[in-house]
Amino acid sequence: MSFYQQFFDVDTNAVMKRCLCAIFPKDNFLDVLDGNPDLYGPFWIATTVVVILFLTGSISSWLAAQGENYYGYDFRLLSGAAGLIYGYTFVIPFVLWASLRWSGSEAANILECWALYGYANVIWIPVALISWSPIDILNYVFVGVGLAISAAFLARNLYPIIMTTPHQRAKLIFIIVLVLHAGLAIAIKILFFAYVILIMCSLLVHKLTRSSHKSPVARVPSDSPTTGNPALDDPGAPDGAAPVPEDGTGAMRFVRW
Repeated sequence: MSFYQQFFDVDTNAVMKRCLCAIFPKDNFLDVLDGNPDLYGPFWIATTVVVILFLTGSISSWLAAQGENYYGYDFRLLSGAAGLIYGYTFVIPFVLWASLRWSGSEAANILECWALYGYANVIWIPVALISWSPIDILNYVFVGVGLAISAAFLARNLYPIIMTTPHQRAKLIFIIVLVLHAGLAIAIKILFFAYVILIMCSLLVHKLTRSSHKSPVARVPSDSPTTGNPALDDPGAPDGAAPVPEDGTGAMRFVRW
């Protein structure tokens, strides 16, 4: 336990200071860490983002399903959010650290990489809280702002580390880092806050469901023998209709049951 305790040796004030540094990336984050990177903040930030993405994504789906008779929670959103956020927070930094070490960089530190990516996620908490709006263009703006802030934070702090590798390879690694981060933002928008897409899918499913419940109307050929019952002989008679004589005329009309 003493071995793992060093990764969580941080107090609330230090975590809050690091979160503010990630949201307002003016200072060098490695200086703020002061040689004491932690996993406490990254783990709980990632967990908070997962829960909020599930809740607000469910709200967005519920708004898109208005007018339906039934709405059920899609718990695949929860597992999808967990896989996306935890994978990005802990797997991508490990791959980055391994790549930098393989490229000959001595400045790379796995705990610092985890801390950088973990605290970079803090901006997605307010973004997720306000991106369930039915006004889709606003959701794009919110996600775009979150992408810009978190990408600036990562670029400011990873660029000096990445540039310690051979020049051409360093540029490639840096571009991959930014592309993967943009991919995270796009995945968050499409999977959890694509309000227009959800409405289109809901309308399509509703249309297909209604068409599958329609019964085909049987047509009676003109040369077929009649039964003497207008409700059966008349191909234009509505479904579930029965012949009823008109008062005083003897003519037949159709009424629905």
